Amino acid sequence: MAPAERMKRAPADGSEWSTIVLLMLGAFFVGIGWVVGVVALWRSRVWTVPEKLIGTLLWPGGLVTGMFVGVLAAQAGGAMIVVAVVAVVVPLASAYLLYVRAQQSSS
Repeated sequence: MAPAERMKRAPADGSEWSTIVLLMLGAFFVGIGWVVGVVALWRSRVWTVPEKLIGTLLWPGGLVTGMFVGVLAAQAGGAMIVVAVVAVVVPLASAYLLYVRAQQSSS
């Protein structure tokens, strides 16, 4: 297989948007939604392996666990405010990256 063929992304078919939502908000559904989102992420041919790792590892549980950790850190005050901000920004940035890559794949 030629390198150009390996690097070519599959076109987005619409299921990518639900994958991103499940990764972000799936922990609201007893955590199962996030797991389903991770499975869908890894089954998709739209994203590369590094993008899949980012979607999986940069804040497991998505925005829900990020908000939970963020609230706990913010209540501690002081320098923990930085942890609170990071806990919320990282899942948002991860979802934005996946969104942009899926958008590029669909055009």
